[in-house]
Amino acid sequence: TFAVWLTPHRDWEQEYKGWKALQKLRYVDELMNEIKDKEPLVKKGRKYWEASRVRKTLRTYYKSKKYFYAEDFPDFHDSNLKKIFAVKSKEYRNNLSAHELIKKYRRNILDEVSLWTGEKKYIINDLLAIISERCRALKLVSLDDEPSTILKIAAYITTLIMNYLYTGRFRKEK
Repeated sequence: TFAVWLTPHRDWEQEYKGWKALQKLRYVDELMNEIKDKEPLVKKGRKYWEASRVRKTLRTYYKSKKYFYAEDFPDFHDSNLKKIFAVKSKEYRNNLSAHELIKKYRRNILDEVSLWTGEKKYIINDLLAIISERCRALKLVSLDDEPSTILKIAAYITTLIMNYLYTGRFRKEK
């Protein structure tokens, strides 16, 4: 509402005619007219940063942000999952899909990871669902025998959960 009111040369009275938002805009206009000639209560505040003191480029800033929020993107697990599984091809067309394998042993993985990490099952279950879906999307298949593959995926999930318990994120900080 304030941004609409503040935009220069914007005819918000006409633009929002008949909208409930017009009441809010008029209220903001009324408040701003009441204080427009008054001195600010706080004239000077602490500067938290100055452009001249910034030593980080935008490229570096966004790279660190991308790293920090990496686990929020769907492809976060892809490189690790490709170390455990293989992408389905003619050569592996008869291999069990990673998604089906995780689905088959989901309860066992969930119970064991919860037992040894102490983490709540619903958090582990959500993580398993994300990983399973990525396996499906990437068309991954199992290369090794089932016990060996389940051990690898359980170790991967346990590592993620332990990172989550100690850092609040599913991966270690740099």
